[in-house]
Amino acid sequence: MGFYAAKLKKEVINKLKREKDWYMDKIISIDSILSNDTDISEKQLYLMAEQSTAMGEVCKIIDKRIADLKAN
Repeated sequence: MGFYAAKLKKEVINKLKREKDWYMDKIISIDSILSNDTDISEKQLYLMAEQSTAMGEVCKIIDKRIADLKAN
């Protein structure tokens, strides 16, 4: 097993911010479909809402990771 250089906190924070932005874009897309598209089955609507909620939870965790990195 080789060694590799640890990333600077600022780099990790920036990576996490980009990751959160990606999730937020997906959430916005899903929420737009949920509020505008009427040609989707009830099951798909339910599953998309669940997916949006789960991604929102991931964003909260990313925020906590960023806060922790900034604090330590």
